[in-house]
Amino acid sequence: MNIFFNVTKIAFFIVFFIFNFNCQAQAVDSISVNQKETEDKKIQSKVQTLPEFPGGMAGFAKYVSKSYKVPATFSGSGTIYVSFIVEKDGSLSDIKVVRDLGYGTGEEAVRIMKLAPKWKPGMQDYKPIRVGYNLPIKISKK
Repeated sequence: MNIFFNVTKIAFFIVFFIFNFNCQAQAVDSISVNQKETEDKKIQSKVQTLPEFPGGMAGFAKYVSKSYKVPATFSGSGTIYVSFIVEKDGSLSDIKVVRDLGYGTGEEAVRIMKLAPKWKPGMQDYKPIRVGYNLPIKISKK
């Protein structure tokens, strides 16, 4: 009976060890994957090279003046502030109006940002990175 008890005890510990080892290995793999996904989705605020609209800020001003249609219900002037992310490939995502003047001015700003050409992405250590960006858009209608 003692031999049977010892063999059962040893078998239990072997099974427990194997099961425990497999669970730990899976946990480490999932953490590695999650860390990689987090790094890919990280938004940088300090960068070596800022993202740039084709043609620089002068090109951006020209694009806005050509593309932005001031809503008919808006009169006067003001500044809309938009925030967005310049992705690694230069596309824009997560476009939001931070400050709106009302009367559809913010929706129009989002529309033109969605149609904007790809930007030159921000760079860190010679690699493209995601960068959060904020821009004012001044409009006037008299």
